[in-house]
Amino acid sequence: MDNTKLISSVINVSDAWGGLKAKPKLVKNRENIVLDVTLNSGQRAAFRFHRPGYQSSQAIISELMWMEALTKQNFPCPSPIRALNKDLIVETKGLRTASIIKWVKATELKEKLVTADEKELISIFKNLGKITAELHNITDGINTNSFVRHKWDEEEFFSDNPAWGRYWENPSLSKQESEYIYKIKNKLRKTLGKIHNGDKGLIHADLLEENILVDTQKMWIIDFDDCGFGFREYDLATILIQHFNKRYFNQAKSALIEAYNKARNKFQTDTNTINFFIMVRSLVSCGWGISRAPLGSSVHREQADRALSCLELFNSYGS
Repeated sequence: MDNTKLISSVINVSDAWGGLKAKPKLVKNRENIVLDVTLNSGQRAAFRFHRPGYQSSQAIISELMWMEALTKQNFPCPSPIRALNKDLIVETKGLRTASIIKWVKATELKEKLVTADEKELISIFKNLGKITAELHNITDGINTNSFVRHKWDEEEFFSDNPAWGRYWENPSLSKQESEYIYKIKNKLRKTLGKIHNGDKGLIHADLLEENILVDTQKMWIIDFDDCGFGFREYDLATILIQHFNKRYFNQAKSALIEAYNKARNKFQTDTNTINFFIMVRSLVSCGWGISRAPLGSSVHREQADRALSCLELFNSYGS
């Protein structure tokens, strides 16, 4: 869809929310299409055309219902804006499913990390541990029985058909590397039941630094597109995965775990368990680019190298 047609479509679909006050501004045109809009009510918002074929309509509604429930408990994430007929989404023939959420005026965490000194870095990861515990604590009190979301579970991680791709078939891997990852995958599956503390529930599943915003007062969690039911430690591992090779990694991990355990109402975690889920996330990411990046893209090797490095942590489990 070219930009002219896109803008026209957004203007037309936005009538379901009472129309727009100004021309939409394109923010992102990747898997989801996101535009900065101002409704006739004066509310600044993010208009989203959801990626086709990834989530069902009911799954998108469940995502928005979770966000709505979180914001009612004052959790810092965008609040969905219901259409005039009170629906959370609008479906129009020939177009993607649309939703609108309130705009969060803040900057991506990754920008703050670039200039942060060691003391600031530790403070950031303590805050990340606290906000993740808050996310899980509040969610424990939300009735999610009617929610339809995929699962980030044992089958998703270790079956022969994981949703994000068969990571041992990453095109940059040598035959030896591929066989090694497949072998480790099966060992990790056997280990999971021995180390997990039983803390499962709805998780964000993609707490990367670009999905965490900061303003002068607090952090915000955005982009719940990958949320699903799974292991709570997976959220913590996802926070850490982008920092795996950074000099401050071990300090950040300790700060994150300490703050999370202090704020978490019932379940506690530890370094070994988080190391395990860092390995899991590295494998999932290794498969992510298979269907998304061109065959010759450097993304494949970058993800493969990180996964192979992370798998060295498996030594602590006696492999």
